[in-house]
Formats: sequence, C-alpha cells, structure tokens
Amino acid sequence: MSVLAMAACGGEQPSKTATPTLPATTSVADAPAAAATASAVAADPASEKKLCEAAKKIGDESRTALVKAASSGEDVTPVVKKAYTEMAKGLADTAATAGPGSEVAPALVAFGTEAGKAAKDMAAADSPALEKAGKDLTAACKKAGVAINF
Repeated sequence: MSVLAMAACGGEQPSKTATPTLPATTSVADAPAAAATASAVAADPASEKKLCEAAKKIGDESRTALVKAASSGEDVTPVVKKAYTEMAKGLADTAATAGPGSEVAPALVAFGTEAGKAAKDMAAADSPALEKAGKDLTAACKKAGVAINF
C-alpha cells in the first residue's frame, strides 16, 4: 500500500455494544490459529463491528502519523515502516480477540501479515498481496457495518 493509499484509510461508525473477547495474541504468526478457531461457527455481528472499529482506529493512527511526517517535510520512510509494524501487531492483537465464526479476523490477519512484510521491505507496500488484503479487509468491515478503507 503506498503512503497515499495508507493515508486514505478511514470511515467511521460508532460502536453500540461491547462483547466478550478471547485472550489477546501479540504476534501475527499466532493470530491465524485464533482466526481459524473463530471461523468454526457463525460470527456475532456486534463482535465483527468491534473488530472493524479497532482496525479503523489503528488505520487512523497510522494515517495521522504519516500526514504529520509528510506535512513537516521529514523523511516519511521511518514513519511508514513504524506505521506498518504497529499495524501488523495491532491487527494481529485485534484478530486474536475475535469471537467464534469471525469473517473479519482472517482479513485482519491477512492484512496484518502483509503490513508486516511492508515494514521490512518497502517494496512490499505496493504489492498486489497487500492491495488484495486491504480490499478484503475493507469488504469484510463493510459487511459488518463499518466504513474503512485499507
């Protein structure tokens, strides 16, 4: 995802209900197991919305940091790498809280994994895999009633 595309992440709808969560995981590698377990039964719509709202917050924080860096004229490369690193961790942690049957959790894991790759190699920021993961996450969250754009 290019810097401009990353800065375009956004959209918002308020949360109405808090739901119970599973224990948090701190690595992208651990999140697929949580996502696979979560997909065994039907997802709770309120839980899906909560996941997407958390993802939106992560995207908004990254966008704010990028805009600030770009506006100040500083080199944005370290800021972009940090943003991708934080997104990868934040999305993995968020996916690990998914309830049973989550359709959003696998999209969070996929995007987080690709963001982690982009943090290590900026060329991966423009990869088709990151673009697809972003579209899939955006679609999953749209289905959950949260307008985001990854």
